[in-house]
Amino acid sequence: MARELRKYQTVEQSINKKFSKRLWRPFITALKQYELIQAGDRIAVCMSGGKDSFLLAVLMRMLQKQSEVPFELVYLVMDPGYSEKNRRRIEENARLLEIPITVFSSDIFEVTAAVGGSPCYLCARMRRGFLYSRAQELGCNKIALGHHMSDVVETVLVSMFYGAQLQGMLPKLHSTNFPGMTLIRPLYGILEDDILAWAEYNGLHFIQCACRLTEQSALSEDEIGESKRKEVKLLIRELRKQNPNIDKSLFHAVHAVHLDTFPGYKSGGELHSFLEKFKDEEIVPIPNREGFSMEYLGISYDYKNKPPLDEHFLPFGVWATAFLEGADRPFRVALERDNGKVSVYSSFLRGEEYAEANLRYLERTVKFLLWSIGGWKVTICGCEETAEKLRDIYRRGGERDFDAGFAFDVFERELELHICTEADFPAENEEARSIGGHLKGCRIGFDAGGSDRKVSAVIDGVSVYSEEVVWFPKQSEDPSYQYNGIVEAFKTAASKMPRVDAIGVSSAGTFVGNSPMVSSLFIKVPRARREEVKSVYDRAAKEIGDVPIVVSNDGDVTALAGAMSLNAGAVMGIAMGTSEAAGYVTGDGKILGWFNELAFAPVDLQPDAPQDEWSQDYGVGCKYFSQDAVIRLAPRAGIALDEGLSLAEKLKEVQKLAEAGHEGARKIFVTIGSYLGHTLPLYARFYDLKVLLILGRVASGIGGDLLIAECNRVLREEYPALAETVTVMLPDEKARRVGQSIAAASLPEV
Repeated sequence: MARELRKYQTVEQSINKKFSKRLWRPFITALKQYELIQAGDRIAVCMSGGKDSFLLAVLMRMLQKQSEVPFELVYLVMDPGYSEKNRRRIEENARLLEIPITVFSSDIFEVTAAVGGSPCYLCARMRRGFLYSRAQELGCNKIALGHHMSDVVETVLVSMFYGAQLQGMLPKLHSTNFPGMTLIRPLYGILEDDILAWAEYNGLHFIQCACRLTEQSALSEDEIGESKRKEVKLLIRELRKQNPNIDKSLFHAVHAVHLDTFPGYKSGGELHSFLEKFKDEEIVPIPNREGFSMEYLGISYDYKNKPPLDEHFLPFGVWATAFLEGADRPFRVALERDNGKVSVYSSFLRGEEYAEANLRYLERTVKFLLWSIGGWKVTICGCEETAEKLRDIYRRGGERDFDAGFAFDVFERELELHICTEADFPAENEEARSIGGHLKGCRIGFDAGGSDRKVSAVIDGVSVYSEEVVWFPKQSEDPSYQYNGIVEAFKTAASKMPRVDAIGVSSAGTFVGNSPMVSSLFIKVPRARREEVKSVYDRAAKEIGDVPIVVSNDGDVTALAGAMSLNAGAVMGIAMGTSEAAGYVTGDGKILGWFNELAFAPVDLQPDAPQDEWSQDYGVGCKYFSQDAVIRLAPRAGIALDEGLSLAEKLKEVQKLAEAGHEGARKIFVTIGSYLGHTLPLYARFYDLKVLLILGRVASGIGGDLLIAECNRVLREEYPALAETVTVMLPDEKARRVGQSIAAASLPEV
């Protein structure tokens, strides 16, 4: 009577027979081709509990039995916080296949859940680190992971489609953080579909996705929320219908890259160009050009210094100057905001033959006024026919629905557009008011940004403590997340002082009193919880005690910080961070009560200008003077950024490259400086400027120096009159990082 085989034996038998060609042969081929195992190796087979790692364990055990090369194996399972069900399934499969696993625990899931956002990149990095560390403790010199051919192919396509680069996955590599350790991928030549077929044939059921944070989405029938890798899997599935060997074709392609046919490539972290190999006599000189003559909507314009990474940039200010040279039909715009304040702006249009250009100029000008000054009522006189077309553009549901909705959110009344005669045109009614500069006593200064929050404990104008904490307010639908973060910051600062006399807050958003009427920090909070948002700072202050609190737009506090540090007026401050935050202090040190939301004001008229995801408009400031600009320009500079990184982390990666001398990274900041140089004349049409102070994380380090240098060069060469009257500068490093919260601390008068 034949002896009944145990389960692990039938599984190994299936590999030797039915799946020999699809599993065993490509496994052995990879081991030999890439020299993955040497005599004396002690290898930790890292098992996540899925089909790939269990197949890897079985194959490695079979190899150890048959190989003439002696090596040792450890089957290593890390529990990063599995659910009880998943942990039990892994242990049951290990017993079934008689694999002697070594299990150790970590808190990776707990940590990544606390961080929020997309946890996959952080989780993968932490997993790798824990596995290396534990394997080293167990005397191993290598770890084996279960990545297969399909993973390699998908990585290449994901990097092309979503990373603007060609990047592969090596079959082995040395660890940079754990000297003496090597990572190998023995399944490198095996297709995922063949692994699935093997598991199904043997009736084996492995965990699909062990992550608690993604289990729900993994079970959804429509697969909404799955990764970009999932999209690529579906694409390959479709391509396979026409070419059954598409996977192997792509896999072999990464082994036969013809670098001589590529304009650029990266090696050792350094970007190279095909031009490096050109012979001098083969390069045809390009004659110098003093300027670039261009046309837009029938208006010819020119400027000499194009941004190096954005040659199609069409500065609104440059085009407006050319437009106005032939404009002689006067018009005026009045904007009414809270408490009957009225601002008036005057300009000109061209003749009727320039109807399209007239509408573009008027609409962009009104757009700029709505976001620089703000208002719920727009009154226009002097260009009735053109102005009439704006009604449809700025109506609810129209092209500028966001702008109309913003006005309602701030003023709690619908945006109105009126056309009137000169006799009925409203009179100007501006009212500037003093702001900040109060430094006596024990104060808390809080700066709420979109990626991090900064708080300072300030005693008589001197910061005795400051801290910066990463947070993710834009991802939270529950305003208690923001509230708890604010309270935590307040209490931390309060613990560093004998008492708290006042609290000052610099915060992204538009405010009425201390209430954020519109703020990107609460972008995902449903309207039904609006009252919680409006009272968030006042409620947080009560946790500290009965102390006065004043909240102001971060842009105005930026300008205040500049005015305080320079002891000057007519200061515009621009903080380039998560977005563009702008503020303005008049020549006598007051604020006008304007929006100063230049993040949504137009700066670029090119038809293919980048679109802002929130306002849905094109060519507005936040896409040029924020970390979004850095990230947007990175692919053009030959820099591929890991999609698993947060926006702030991506910015830091580019800044590290710039500090290391990476030419492409440096060009990014030069490009932003060029944007600024060409945009400053536009800002000067609406603001009386003497000093432009640039702050924010984008302006930190060498990037800020490059940005300012290029801006000033553009001003000197193309706008010399403005260069004579406006100083563009950075604060010193301490003021740059802490000055905003200290200026915020000075807001309340005690």
